[in-house]
Amino acid sequence: FKKTTSIVLTLVMVLSLVSAIPFATVSAYVAGGISGTTGRGQTESDPVVVNTFAELNAALRHAEIKYIKAISPNTLSAISVSSTASNRNVMSLNNTDKHLTVEGTWDFTNNGTCDHLISVSGATLELAGSGTIRYSHNKMGGSGAVIKVHSSGTLKVLSNSITLEGYGVSDLYDAWGDPVYEKENQSRAIYVDGGKLEINGGTYKGACYAFYPGDNYYVESVYITNNATATIKGGAYSTQKYDSGAIYNGGLRIINSPNALIKGGMFDGIRVESADGTDSIYNHLYRGTRMI
Repeated sequence: FKKTTSIVLTLVMVLSLVSAIPFATVSAYVAGGISGTTGRGQTESDPVVVNTFAELNAALRHAEIKYIKAISPNTLSAISVSSTASNRNVMSLNNTDKHLTVEGTWDFTNNGTCDHLISVSGATLELAGSGTIRYSHNKMGGSGAVIKVHSSGTLKVLSNSITLEGYGVSDLYDAWGDPVYEKENQSRAIYVDGGKLEINGGTYKGACYAFYPGDNYYVESVYITNNATATIKGGAYSTQKYDSGAIYNGGLRIINSPNALIKGGMFDGIRVESADGTDSIYNHLYRGTRMI
């Protein structure tokens, strides 16, 4: 009996020790799992390297890939993209955190079916590198953003050298060859709808092409709304318009988001709005930050 008890106690001790040993999470993804790519995507030193839109789209959606390096295919023409997703995005993170390093210029265009290019929802996207993501479209209304951050998403721009450019354009012309003015056809670099945003630097541009002449509209490169949380530490924020309509330019627009904080940056302009009309830019400047 004593010998049996001793054996049982020994087994219990061994099992308790085994259960205390931490097991590393092993990814099922192997290098080359997405055709044409290299790397396993589990560390920053061994990212999944992509060179085409199809590869980038697949890597962003893959639940087992954490690190991606997107090297531009250097095509002479823009990459035409479309969307069948319910929230009208082209690419999404599939609710998994991603670290995306962008190199070279990625130029995307859409014929009006997409609300935005990259959707960040239920996950965190870290953006690094020295490349450019450019998105042009002719969709009226919507966010028109290169990156849209939803209420459950977080975007962290780690790089000081990244560039995001959004262009709202018109390819509709009347019988005389003049552009048909489309209401609210605009685009932004980033649109934050109740989510979280942290920008350390970079260059951001929003642009519109055509509005009804005489109408007043706002164009911004970064749009923060719906009680979003944001910290902007640096970067350059500009806008551009291509027609003679009365359009107010502003690099940054904050609406009903008291937790948006500005610590630095260069802006074409900053517009702050709230439901009760009492908010002002001074409520969003970090202590010691001043406007010049």
